[in-house]
Amino acid sequence: MIVTGMLPTKHQRLSDYFNLAAGYEGFALKDSSAEDFDGHPFAVNSGEFLIYKPEVILVADMRETEEAGSSGAGLERIDKEGRKVMLSAGPFWLQGTMHILPGNMLQHVLTGNTGFVPLTEARLLKPVQSELRTFLINQTKIGVLVALD
Repeated sequence: MIVTGMLPTKHQRLSDYFNLAAGYEGFALKDSSAEDFDGHPFAVNSGEFLIYKPEVILVADMRETEEAGSSGAGLERIDKEGRKVMLSAGPFWLQGTMHILPGNMLQHVLTGNTGFVPLTEARLLKPVQSELRTFLINQTKIGVLVALD
């Protein structure tokens, strides 16, 4: 199921919110709707979905690219190396840029305790095509990770 909605948060970056410490295993999406992978809506009598975070496969930042980029202005940054990758997570295949700490290998993404991994300048390849945006991938749901550079 694909759930779309507004995530009320004080965090400017989605990764900051989704990588909160233990105790924040659930979250609520407001003004929500749901559909299957073919785009058929689920008839649900509620505008709010309560979601168990460990079961989430990926999160798409649906803000406009300019808006999403400008929201990070002035935020503390950690220098990371961008690596072009393709990956599978559940039924999804994506291609984009994964950011890892200098000196680390991509394998650390699969074996570490990284939580939700940002994939920027990314495109959903299957089951549907998407435009470029930022996705957060649940590290525990990554099945295949391929370096493209």
